[in-house]
Amino acid sequence: ALFGFPLTGVKQERNSSGDEVLTQWFERARFEYHPNNPQPYKVLLGRLGAENYAPNSPEGQPTEYVTRTVPELGRTLTIPVGFEIELILDGLRRPRFMTQGDDGTLYVAEQEAGQVTSSRDNNGDGKLEKQPFVASDLPIVSSLAMTPLGLVAATETQLVRLNPRSDFSAEKTVLAELPSGSRDLFGHRTRTVVLGPDNKLYVSIGSSCDVCEETDPLRGTVTRYNLDGTQPQVWARGLRNSVGIAFRPGTGELWGVDNGRNGLGDTSPPEELNLIEAGADYGWPYCHGDRVASPEFPNPARCGATRAPNWTFDAHTAPLGLAFYDGLQFPPSYQGDAIVARHGTAASEVSQLSGYDILRVRFKDGRPVAQELLVGGWLANNAWWGRPVGVLVDRDGSLIISDDGAGRLYRLRYTGQK
Repeated sequence: ALFGFPLTGVKQERNSSGDEVLTQWFERARFEYHPNNPQPYKVLLGRLGAENYAPNSPEGQPTEYVTRTVPELGRTLTIPVGFEIELILDGLRRPRFMTQGDDGTLYVAEQEAGQVTSSRDNNGDGKLEKQPFVASDLPIVSSLAMTPLGLVAATETQLVRLNPRSDFSAEKTVLAELPSGSRDLFGHRTRTVVLGPDNKLYVSIGSSCDVCEETDPLRGTVTRYNLDGTQPQVWARGLRNSVGIAFRPGTGELWGVDNGRNGLGDTSPPEELNLIEAGADYGWPYCHGDRVASPEFPNPARCGATRAPNWTFDAHTAPLGLAFYDGLQFPPSYQGDAIVARHGTAASEVSQLSGYDILRVRFKDGRPVAQELLVGGWLANNAWWGRPVGVLVDRDGSLIISDDGAGRLYRLRYTGQK
């Protein structure tokens, strides 16, 4: 594209003239929106290539990008200079989220197959060799967590502990029953489980609908469980579908990306990155975005008591995967930054596809301040050939990315100078 990839959503900034304006940055351009200008001067374009977006950069330099070909696929991906990306495993059946054992074994939730598989780099070539399945008969399994009591999988209806045996099968123990079912086409069936620093299980349970008042108190929440699945406690509510949840290292803070509702057009509401705190309400179904009242529930006063997002992404781009970088391979400036996998817009929801990428959300003083592209290129000519969904920081500091649209895993490595 002429202007490159979008690096930010629409946000308010002070321009060189000192005016507060709505802006959106692209790789090679910046747009300003001036609603009071006459047509056709409401949207102004900065001089192409003359301005660079470099927020919160310790080096004070803009991020430069290169295009790399994935040899096995004959396809290209865009990544920052100094990085390399490679295909490390293919032929999976809708791989979603992943976790890693102490011995380096990678466990993957294959949603379409209803199974958890394991893989390892057995010969040191950087590729992963798939092992026999660990466990099957796990309908709509989407996420995994390694806990002191074993590997835990989240299906649509259950939390299940898997105790792998030497023959790569597993003993399955049901820890908890989870709400299931959908009230309309937009009901959410995936469940995400993560282990907290308090040795509790935190489970994201999406809504049963697009916009409705739930009858089950666990829908549209993050709920906390004991390691054995007992004593469920709603941690936070008002989260329509916070698929990606992760604890920010060294802080004890739980963050999550939330997917907004439909029916308000191509550009509304924004997707969200939230600090998910105990007892907080994030608005759904009554509010969306920056505490805007939903037309079905026109009561702005109710939204005043809810939490606004800490960061937003373009509408309908479906941020699903979330991780915080705590490895030692990437440059030091990446420490504590969020890595977000955007699954991409659905053709049934918008006229122009977007997303299908990996974003880096920069943090400063513990809060998000800017975003930039980390991996792009799965979308070309308004058609996708990959849908990134899961992100995992490997023990060696590289980033593993799952693509459930094409059944692949990639590895993003930093090979440049720090």
